[in-house]
Amino acid sequence: MQEHSKVHLKHSMVDNGAAMEDSLFPFIGDNYNSFVRTPDEEQSDHEVDSMPECQIDLTEVDVYTRLEHKERDLILAAELGKSLLEKNEFLTRENERVQNEFQDRCEILEQQKHELRQRLEFKESEWDANSAQLNSDIKRAQEELEEHKAMLCAAEREKSRAVDELTQQNQKLLSQLQKSCEAERQLSIQVQQLR
Repeated sequence: MQEHSKVHLKHSMVDNGAAMEDSLFPFIGDNYNSFVRTPDEEQSDHEVDSMPECQIDLTEVDVYTRLEHKERDLILAAELGKSLLEKNEFLTRENERVQNEFQDRCEILEQQKHELRQRLEFKESEWDANSAQLNSDIKRAQEELEEHKAMLCAAEREKSRAVDELTQQNQKLLSQLQKSCEAERQLSIQVQQLR
């Protein structure tokens, strides 16, 4: 009677471990349930019934310890995956923000450039009336144009730098995500092997 209770307790704890693993990785839930109740394990239960009580206790401790380690590893892997996804979402939002700022800056510069071109054309129409003043205005307009060109070049460089930085960060996160997926796959293989 005591041995039958221990076997029943072992089945109950394995079922609880399967439920926790299903909540983290639902795609392996069916396989885990098949591990818990298989014809081979039914035969193993009869063998356990015939084992000495001390050997049953050692086997149960080993199984429970393994399950606890695997469950802890699965939880850590899930938390790491969640953290990586949150970082990726943050970087995506930052990338969109930088692109929007750059677009707004380009529109302002284009508007200023258009206004300068209009001023230049107006001054050229007054050339005959006041040549000296026109030359001065042209020079000033050219200086402003060069300044805005420099600002545009600086904006281009800033955009390029930001894009490169975000690309590197995304590549790093992708590499980390791949490692996390590989770790998750290895954990799944180890869980399969425990069957």
